[in-house]
Amino acid sequence: MDESTIQSSCHIVRVGKITRLDEQAANILINGKKIKVPIAKVAEEVCLGDLVVWAGSSWKRKTSIS
Repeated sequence: MDESTIQSSCHIVRVGKITRLDEQAANILINGKKIKVPIAKVAEEVCLGDLVVWAGSSWKRKTSIS
């Protein structure tokens, strides 16, 4: 098998903490950097102070320890 056919199993998980949440946007602290995201990209169940993870289309509450 040559290297061009080997698929990587590496998966980067972006985890952040909700530091501000309002009707328009959420501020998320990720690795010491704040980002502002539209509220449409944040799951409805997320609350201020929650740890969140990027799920490909939105930020969702992190439910596991890992």
